[in-house]
Amino acid sequence: MKILSLLAVLALVLPPIAQAQAWPAKPVRIVVPSAPSGAIDVAARMLAGKLPDYWGQAVIIENRPGASMIIGAEAVAKSSADGYTLLAIHDGGMVMNTLAFKALPYHPQRDFTPLSILTTQPLVVLVNAALGIRSVKELITHARANPGRLNQGSGGMATALALELFNALTGTSIVVVPYKGIAQGLNSVMSGETQVSFIGVGSAAGALKSDKVRVLAITSAQRSTRFPELPTLAEAGVPGYEDSSWVGLFGPAGMGGELRARITADTRRALADAAVRESLQKYYLDAVGSDGEELARTLAADTDKWTRLARERNIKLSE
Repeated sequence: MKILSLLAVLALVLPPIAQAQAWPAKPVRIVVPSAPSGAIDVAARMLAGKLPDYWGQAVIIENRPGASMIIGAEAVAKSSADGYTLLAIHDGGMVMNTLAFKALPYHPQRDFTPLSILTTQPLVVLVNAALGIRSVKELITHARANPGRLNQGSGGMATALALELFNALTGTSIVVVPYKGIAQGLNSVMSGETQVSFIGVGSAAGALKSDKVRVLAITSAQRSTRFPELPTLAEAGVPGYEDSSWVGLFGPAGMGGELRARITADTRRALADAAVRESLQKYYLDAVGSDGEELARTLAADTDKWTRLARERNIKLSE
């Protein structure tokens, strides 16, 4: 009888433990709310290529582009918090969308479980070479002497806000000229139609070799190991300037602590792999592999930073 009683107790205790230990018992899906080949897709695929080594299950990338990443993000927010549906998304979908839309079908800080920052990518500051400007200080001097006469070819909200932060910190008034995409914005600077660009280093990679533009600085807090000759904007004369885009891994809200810890630990392990880090570098992405708490702090801090800037500069972004 004692043995039967013990077995009855174990029957109550063991199933949850066994279930946690058995995860994943089937393939895991990472939703990418953008088209293939972008920064989110690359980061997710590099991660998905390594995680099966630890999980013994396939990790499937599901591209669900559309509506400024809202479609894919909403789908994950409404998924079961069982660890089989995850979301890879960058700060555009989790921070900029809160400024761009008056109402979202998800709340970035309430409807998701932050798991890890996967990668970061800074911007670079480019000017049309015909301007003859060779440094950030020269750009500031020229812009102050010619208020409202320099234009930025902007390919989206992130680049527009990056310029507005520069204007706020330097007392300049470079004008944002919106284009339909990053490529069009960059082409406008290379052709001389506009004069300045704040653009992700990956998107600018081809232009960096062109004699039509000059690269003045990088927007990260520290110098890039890939471009060590480029000063940071803070070093170049804009103290306090820092701006890097990030790709994060999230699950739906309500994921259990053990499951969160497992996914985060294995994600960090994958991103610490030398081959994975080297592969990401080819796409100008810096592997991070943070814990979920750091991702949560970064999301909250960036949301506050850009919301305050938009309010202070009276930038109307909502649709």
